[in-house]
Amino acid sequence: MFYEKLRKLGFRAHHAKQIYTYAKSVVESAKSNGGKKPVLRKLVARIDKYDYRLDLENKALVLKLHGNHEIRIKTTNL
Repeated sequence: MFYEKLRKLGFRAHHAKQIYTYAKSVVESAKSNGGKKPVLRKLVARIDKYDYRLDLENKALVLKLHGNHEIRIKTTNL
């Protein structure tokens, strides 16, 4: 239902699916609580297998963000 809107905001396809699933669970939870307004206590992000790449040659972790941006985190010598 909101897939196209989320994609236009720059979210990747699997993120759009996860956002919809989470929102649906919040609404169902509110309905089971007698219809009280749901309260979002904290924002959480889970890393999916599509969201990162491990570069063993350069000892770096590459995180993929929305909008086709990437962050490269280099590790120290172990």
